[in-house]
Formats: sequence, structure tokens, C-alpha cells
Amino acid sequence: MSRKPIEKYEVVENFLKKITKKPGTRSTYRSFLNRYFKELGITDQTNYFTSGRDYVKDIEKVVIAIENIPDKTQQTMLSCVKRFMEKNEIEIKPNQWDEWITRNDIGRPQAVTDDKIPTNNDLKTLLEYAVDIKTRALTIFLASTGLRIGEALQITIPMLNADWKNNHIRLSADISKTHRIRHVFYTDECREVLENWLKVRDKFIEGKYNKSVFARENKRVTDNRLFPFAKDNALKTWNRLLERAGSPYNEKDSNPKLKDARYKFHIHTIRKHWFSSMLNSGMKENFVNYIGGHESLLKSLYSDLEYQQELLKKNYDEHSNSLLIFESQPDLTGVNKQIEVLQKDKEQMQKTIEEMKAQILELRLEKLEKQNGIKSSVRDKTNFYNK
Repeated sequence: MSRKPIEKYEVVENFLKKITKKPGTRSTYRSFLNRYFKELGITDQTNYFTSGRDYVKDIEKVVIAIENIPDKTQQTMLSCVKRFMEKNEIEIKPNQWDEWITRNDIGRPQAVTDDKIPTNNDLKTLLEYAVDIKTRALTIFLASTGLRIGEALQITIPMLNADWKNNHIRLSADISKTHRIRHVFYTDECREVLENWLKVRDKFIEGKYNKSVFARENKRVTDNRLFPFAKDNALKTWNRLLERAGSPYNEKDSNPKLKDARYKFHIHTIRKHWFSSMLNSGMKENFVNYIGGHESLLKSLYSDLEYQQELLKKNYDEHSNSLLIFESQPDLTGVNKQIEVLQKDKEQMQKTIEEMKAQILELRLEKLEKQNGIKSSVRDKTNFYNK
């Protein structure tokens, strides 16, 4: 079933052109403003700013209508509406906005989702229920790179092959959510599973083409994406894993502020797993935020790191063991035992050296006594040793 295309209205599109070039931001703001007009029952926005409406009452009606959606969504939507009004020269007093924020208690918006971040063992357990290499490859790729699912599904074979030997992908600006070039990396474990996936990828595309009337009619047999399927398919595949695995993996968050109950281990928590793993392993926070695409947390430093590919790669490699799912983590038990033995040997050697020094001192003193024909006192021996 095809989705209904998102409606675009001139008054909204003109506003979006003025405030941002980012497609993602435009899409988000468009949906907010479309909802704004929907809550007001307005289907023709052409004369909205010339019809002499009571805009305060309009906004207040919308504020009441959205009070049960997540706090952060409310805050972002009201921010969008505020900019929309300002760009169209509609003045709303600051204390009025404060009153609406207080009314809906969103001054300090709280996340309403009850997410559970999977561990390496959780991911390993889930992948035991994967029925194909495609699912395994995508999951390990997300866990290894920290990419958002929307970014991962736009990676192409040429992008992967460009620096395959270094397990490095230069994410282009049109794919990155931040609309900035950034460098991402993946583990040898991920590379191995990608190699296996690439062996059957063409057959997957061929089967998909043969099953799809739309693909055949539009001759869409060529697709150079690493994972040639839609986001909805990826989500459904992941959710099937959760259901096959059962409790606790298929538990859902039933918070009433959510539009639909969703899994606590939803697919985006794989990205959260990447962040927590890298930070807990000791990787520098700035490097983690850059590779993970958190531009807002880095500001001007983001541009500097764009030219530090080798440094980023070095730091990623030093901490990437924390991302391994199937490959065993390095067992340091034997190494630690060897260190203990060496430490004991060092202590014993030091003791032996001190004993040898004492013996040498005794011999030198005895020789001195014979030469001088006297017997040194203990104090004399000590003084001699200190010379």
C-alpha cells in the first residue's frame, strides 16, 4: 500500500525556504505546520495572514490539542509555530508564549520513552533469531558504525569500496543527517559479515525484482545501495527479531503520550548502544560525537575533525573491541598473571641485588682490615659504605 503524499501549501513552503535549506528540518517543520492548520480545521491557508484572525486564540486552541503528545515534540512544534508567526509579522507577546509553555508543563521537557539499550550479548541473542544474512549484516553494521538507520540505508557500494581496506566510509553531506561530511568506521567483524552479505546481495535484488510488479514496470532492477530496501522493511525485520526472541526483547512502551506503543528495544537503540559502548570504553567524547554525527555538541570543532581522518580512525580502532558481538573479547587473564609473575620476579631480583651489595661491602671491608691490620667497627663499616 503506497503512502499518501505529504501535502505542501504555498504559505508553508515560502516560510521553509526562508529559514532552512536542510531537507530534514523542512520535512519536520512542514509536518508541524500541517498539523497546526489541521487542528484549526483550515484546508486553505492562502489567506491565513490576511484574514484578520485572532492568532492568539488559534495558537491556544492548538496548544490544548497537543497537550498529550511527548513534551519535546510539543516544545519543538511551538518553537516552529513561533518562528512561523514572526516571519509573517504576527506579534505574540513573550509572556503569552511563557503562559502556554507553563500550561502544558514543557518548560523542561522530559523524554517519555522507556528505551532499553541492548548490550553486546543482547544483540548476539537477537541475531540468533535472524533467518538471513541480510538482517545480520544490517544489525552488525548499525552496531559497528553508530549510523542512524536512515543514513545506513543510503550507503552505496561505491562509498563502501572507496576505502574498503581501512574499514572507513566517507559519509557524503546529502546522506548525513547533519548535512555535513563525516567519517565513519566499522570493525573487522562487521567487514566479514558484509563480505558474506555482498555474495548474495545480487540474488536478493533479483528476487525482489521478480516479485515486484512496480519494479518490473519501472525497470528498477539496478540499486547500488549496500542495503537495497526501504526503512519500513528494515523496521519490520528488526521488530520480527524482537518478537521471535520474546521477553524481555518484545516488551513495549505503553506511555499514553506516545502515538503508538513501541518496542523498548526499538531499532534506534542500536545507535544508543554504539554511543554507550564507545564512551564507556574510554574514547574521547568529542571523537564519539563527531563519528556519531552530533554536530550541535561540537560546534566549530566539527569542522576541524573533518580533516582528522587518521586520528579518528586510530581512536576508533583503539576502542572498537567494545563493539564486538560475536568475536570474543580479548581475554587478559593470562596477561595479568604474567604481569604478576614479572612483578614478583622484579621484587626477588631487587632483594638479590641488595644481598649482593651487602656481600661485596663485607668483602671490601675485610680486605681493608687486612691491609691496615685493624678490625673495623660496625660504625666504620657504615661510614665506609656511605662514602
